[in-house]
Amino acid sequence: MNRSIEPRKNIAVSKVGREHWRIKISVNNFHSAEQIRLKKVAILGVGLLGGSFGLAIRSRFPNVIVAGYSRSPQSRELAIKTGAITQASGNPKLVCESANLVIVATPVDSIVSMVIEASKWLDSDALIMDLGSTKKLIVDSIESDSFASKLFVGAHPIAGGENSGAMHAKPELFRQRTVILTPTPITDSRKLDQARQIWNSFESFVVEMTPGEHDDVFASISHVPHIIAAAMASTLPDHCQYLVGDGWLSTTRIASGDPTMWTAISMANQKAILKSLDSFTGGLGEFYEAISKGDSGRIFEIFRRAKACRDSALGLYNRRNQTNGT
Repeated sequence: MNRSIEPRKNIAVSKVGREHWRIKISVNNFHSAEQIRLKKVAILGVGLLGGSFGLAIRSRFPNVIVAGYSRSPQSRELAIKTGAITQASGNPKLVCESANLVIVATPVDSIVSMVIEASKWLDSDALIMDLGSTKKLIVDSIESDSFASKLFVGAHPIAGGENSGAMHAKPELFRQRTVILTPTPITDSRKLDQARQIWNSFESFVVEMTPGEHDDVFASISHVPHIIAAAMASTLPDHCQYLVGDGWLSTTRIASGDPTMWTAISMANQKAILKSLDSFTGGLGEFYEAISKGDSGRIFEIFRRAKACRDSALGLYNRRNQTNGT
């Protein structure tokens, strides 16, 4: 049975989180292909996330057709070779034909046009989900289209990494990972339930919040950390590169992400990113002032607060995964 519980009943949702947004958490339970009634899945964009979605579908629902679209013949060939899809085309209309689930896994600046175009080729019982890491601009734009809005549920799986392409796709990428769904008052409740069931079949931890709340949260925990890592990497003096160790490499790991993708994310979530950057630069300013004054007590207190915050977040992350695995 798929059900929702209030956040205060789940150890993974902090008091601070509860005070900022209402979260619905879907309890995982496996759903069969017959229950979900998948016939054909179309994946528009067969890179890391799209390819992993295809592998996850094929591992759980082996009789379902999985068709993939990419403009690049090399990407299509690679997705077929890795087993992420069963057929491929450079024509998205052909890929979407007869599909009752469409996954749009393109860069965020092309998701809206892809979703609206795909909706024209689908029956009314089809479901469209995106996998983009920004939501408000995407959801607002799609909901301005009367037909696409009836088929669409925004989704953001918190999975992936600095590597891109179907060669890095994994069938278990979404297992025990958080997936954010961003329904609005006009989201079709049946489509939302279908989306929950599909992600639950991957053993994902499903959380729901509004598109605006999503963008505020992920500016702080994803987008700005990436910008910070990129700034650290780009300002390293050349003569220091030979001496870098694990600390610098782990702190800047995500700076190896795709520049095209992260440029699009930065443009799509400008307001929330700038707000989070203001907060971060304030924190840097506090460090700068304390160090310049030689105030060891204040420096210690900043480090103490940072350690407590990080340890708390890590504890919630570990407990959430333990809860999700039971």
